[in-house]
Amino acid sequence: LSLREVTKKDSAFHTQCLGKGNETVNNHPYIAWYIIIVDGEPVGNIYLTDRDEWGYFIKESYQGLGIGTQAFKSLAKKHPRKFYYANINPDNEVAIHQARDKFKGKLIQHTYKIDGSQFK
Repeated sequence: LSLREVTKKDSAFHTQCLGKGNETVNNHPYIAWYIIIVDGEPVGNIYLTDRDEWGYFIKESYQGLGIGTQAFKSLAKKHPRKFYYANINPDNEVAIHQARDKFKGKLIQHTYKIDGSQFK
């Protein structure tokens, strides 16, 4: 597994995986953003924000192979921090297990999305 910095050439890959391409690649909020490469094939991406938040996406056909774990360890070696924060969908039991059990993470908050249009 290797990590390669995201470039504008990766727009098609991001559109295929995330439904977002040029806009995301050109205007991302990340301090580090990489394509995850396995055997020469792009299989996902991983990022780190200026608030030490990280996240990743792995193509479905490559999920469950430990690629996310390896990619996070590589990211952490490239960008050492005292702590990393993972914002995880509460329905994503695999990611919760990974953060809690594999990386000994602690649940520190529940975040709610509130529709601002109700205040207009």
